Amino acid sequence: MSPAPSHVLFGAVLNPQISRSLAARDEPTLARIFDFLERMAADSDSRVQDVLRDTVLEDVRDESSAGRETARQFMGPATIAHWPQLVSDTKR
Repeated sequence: MSPAPSHVLFGAVLNPQISRSLAARDEPTLARIFDFLERMAADSDSRVQDVLRDTVLEDVRDESSAGRETARQFMGPATIAHWPQLVSDTKR
């Protein structure tokens, strides 16, 4: 059996955890998650950054405005670098 594609794995496992943690404002969990996302954002492999941007951050973008604002507070500089384009895409 081959491993699940990264986008599927992150979408099925990490994204629901992010949503639950944002809804509960679970700051310790959010801090750990966004630290991991920051490492993904800084990775030199563009495929890792694609998963972050196209699967994880797009899902965060679809959260409520309060959820997006909470998420934004936990983002590091490398993650934030991927964020403005996603947010501007929702205004089209």
